[in-house]
Amino acid sequence: ADAPAGRAAGAGRPVTVDEASETEQAATVDDVETTDQQPALRHEAPTSSVFECDLSRVLAHRKRAKESGTDLLLTSYYLVACGVALDTVPEVYCGKPVTNRVLRVELAATTGDTHAVAVDVYTASAEASLDERLSEVDDRLRSGDETRAAGLVIHHYGPSGSLLAMPTPIARGLNASVGIGAVQRRIVVRVTNGDEAPRVAALVYVSVSFHPSGLSLDRANRFLAELVRVLEQWPAPAT
Repeated sequence: ADAPAGRAAGAGRPVTVDEASETEQAATVDDVETTDQQPALRHEAPTSSVFECDLSRVLAHRKRAKESGTDLLLTSYYLVACGVALDTVPEVYCGKPVTNRVLRVELAATTGDTHAVAVDVYTASAEASLDERLSEVDDRLRSGDETRAAGLVIHHYGPSGSLLAMPTPIARGLNASVGIGAVQRRIVVRVTNGDEAPRVAALVYVSVSFHPSGLSLDRANRFLAELVRVLEQWPAPAT
């Protein structure tokens, strides 16, 4: 099943965690081929940052698309948002994200098994809308290649039921990895025109684990903030 998503309600409140991971290089993504720019193997402890994201607009968009006969994978929305965030913080990607941006998705299932697929989220046209990018990435995700070299790994462990896991494994030679948890329905208070009102939100934790020598905390947070912004402000489907 495709993983759930949530909205970035806490984009302004990042939480950072420093953790050593002795088994980091033995992670399941250890055999991921990387792009032509490979930093030396690092032995430093990775750092993680996590944002809370509200996916209410994404889920509404997906529902409208399904009612119109188009069944989009939720993972595709995450991949498009990651691609946009890489426009802002390209150093999260290890390699040269100029003519391609291949992301390897480690998608967990409810059984605990993990399926890996590599997807190029690069869009040649800078004028392409989010919906156009989404359609293109969704097609690529459904027919992705497991063996293609990737410059960033996305751990979509939400379908397994996990809310948050940090640090996520960073494959050999890469700068960072992204984690996406399970969607939770919670009552939140939002301010509209100065008035507070409770509502149900679909929340998800998104995180970045990274090597401080290759990526600063400020830039990691900037990447997450942009990813969350795209998901939270996803435009309504064209009518």
